[in-house]
Amino acid sequence: MINPTSLSGNPEPLPAFEIHEYNTNLEQKKSQLIKAYPIDIISETSITIANLQGKKLSGKIPRGPLANKSIEIIFLPLNDTLYSFVNFNLAAESEVFFNQILQTFKFTDAENVSTSPIPTLSAHKLTYSLPTGWTTLQDKTGTLEIAYDSKKATLFGNDSLGNLSINLGQKSGYGQYFSAFIKPYDGGSRHKFILGNEVLKDQDKMPDYHEKTYSYNGWNCLVLYGISLSQWPSTEGMCAISSTQAIGFNTWQDDTGTEQIIKTIRLLK
Repeated sequence: MINPTSLSGNPEPLPAFEIHEYNTNLEQKKSQLIKAYPIDIISETSITIANLQGKKLSGKIPRGPLANKSIEIIFLPLNDTLYSFVNFNLAAESEVFFNQILQTFKFTDAENVSTSPIPTLSAHKLTYSLPTGWTTLQDKTGTLEIAYDSKKATLFGNDSLGNLSINLGQKSGYGQYFSAFIKPYDGGSRHKFILGNEVLKDQDKMPDYHEKTYSYNGWNCLVLYGISLSQWPSTEGMCAISSTQAIGFNTWQDDTGTEQIIKTIRLLK
């Protein structure tokens, strides 16, 4: 923590400037900090510092000992580590000081710097595997392929096959529903790709809610398990297949069932 004293004659110290290091991902830590302070987020923007792509959150603290104070938090990923820079109050002099320090920040081991905008958890490695007796299915353009157990799942009516989309329903029992699609992706937040502008709240999560990252076919994938959908736990995820596109999917299946289908996904074009 840096808590400097003003040189302009103001007897009060400038607000604290803090640097933290976390072994977690950006969305998890953002959620934790919003609850801990708490913070009403006013804006969220992208920022580049030391050649790293990060996020800047600006907001106000609504209650507690720091009530009505402004706060600015910058998150920067480096490989599997997340760094955060926190500035309280944001008086004019404080913000100048904050920006000056940020301009001096650099990693001394530059060769090991990752420019990925989103830090990842330890990824589970998956490899292509087509279970015996499963049926492969392609979208109308012949680009996206997945496989399914035809004894349990079936095509989802007239909407089963679209351009860059495949939808499966269940023949009987619970959980065989699976929808996969290809959509534009800007290379930014994977959570935003999955959830859009929605922010998951505690009431939106089942008791066993958890997240997993995967490495599959050279793609980085993120899956959110246990999103509350009525009484059913929903699973939603994505795999970034390029800097401009990602495969998104949603299902009612658990970790094992979801991973089994992910391992059948192929791009044919």
